[in-house]
Amino acid sequence: MGDELVIVVKSALKNVGWSYDVLSDKEFLASLPFSGWTWGEEVKVRILPGGVIEADSKCLSSGFRLQLFDFGKNRKNVETFFAHVEQMIAKH
Repeated sequence: MGDELVIVVKSALKNVGWSYDVLSDKEFLASLPFSGWTWGEEVKVRILPGGVIEADSKCLSSGFRLQLFDFGKNRKNVETFFAHVEQMIAKH
C-alpha cells in the first residue's frame, strides 16, 4: 500500500503542475511560485502509517515582507492536491 500511495502522491503533484522535492521516501515538498496574491507557497505532503496522506500549505515571506493573509490560497492548494489524489486513486 505504501508504494502505491507514493506513486499516487507523485502523480498528483505532477498533474497539479507543482515542482517538488523528495524529502524522504514518504515526504515531499512542493514549491509554488509567486501568484500575485502571495509570495509563493510551500505544500508539504507526508504519507503516514495506515495509508493516511497529510498535506499542509503555507505562504512564504520575501525578505523583510511578511505574508499576513493568504487570501484562501493555502486552503485551495490543499483542496486542489486532494482532488488530484482522489482522481489518481479512482484510476487504480
